[in-house]
Amino acid sequence: MAKTRTKKPKAKQAYLDPEFEPVSIKKIDQAAENYYETMMERTVLSKEEDEKKTARIEIMKQHDLARYEFDGFVVTLTDKTNAAVKKKKQPVADDPNETAPDTEDGE
Repeated sequence: MAKTRTKKPKAKQAYLDPEFEPVSIKKIDQAAENYYETMMERTVLSKEEDEKKTARIEIMKQHDLARYEFDGFVVTLTDKTNAAVKKKKQPVADDPNETAPDTEDGE
């Protein structure tokens, strides 16, 4: 049976001269940590989004639908591996100052 080696993490060498130590700015440190946390949350959410997108595509394929509308949303199967979900565009209310276009011919 082969032995497994356990490597001990190397200790970091201290800076020989304090003048060579990099500058530490707390605001940048905190901003970087906040960004990293948000990026990691987004990574998890992206995986969830991909799973839900795949499920939505499979359900639309099962029902042989390329377009589906519900509660102000439109789901469109754009190709075999992609489906877009968008809010339905609401018609703009008529402007009372706007005149209707002429539909009669003047001949």
